[in-house]
Amino acid sequence: MSNQQFSIENNARCILGRGCDPVRAAFAKNKFETEFNNLGVNLKFFAATSDKELVDLLNSNISFELFFMAPGACGIKKREPTRKLPGGEMTFDETISLVKYYLPNITVKYIEDVGEFMNIVSEELKLGVINKNIEKTSEDWPFVD
Repeated sequence: MSNQQFSIENNARCILGRGCDPVRAAFAKNKFETEFNNLGVNLKFFAATSDKELVDLLNSNISFELFFMAPGACGIKKREPTRKLPGGEMTFDETISLVKYYLPNITVKYIEDVGEFMNIVSEELKLGVINKNIEKTSEDWPFVD
């Protein structure tokens, strides 16, 4: 990814997350970009599932408005706080420290429940109240957590 160029429209709202599962990350990107775009918000969702992807994105010069830790990473933090996240050599807390080093003023959110993702992002980006919950184990989110 380090050689990849990122093209972002001027009016896009960009968020960045660190998760553990590339399949869920790809699904989430498609799902949430579509949901927000249907509401008239040009949201660009970037997800790193490895330390390398995260560093590449942090070095991309994209203007991220929000950084979040995905539910799987939050679960690891609760169960095993010193465990390294899958796809890397950093723990949850070390990952947050790295992001804050690159983006000192960014808001960091912990998404413990994917069902609340849209509401949390809407609040942080000051988009107003959306009241959209993602139904888990449905076509909205077909994964068993």
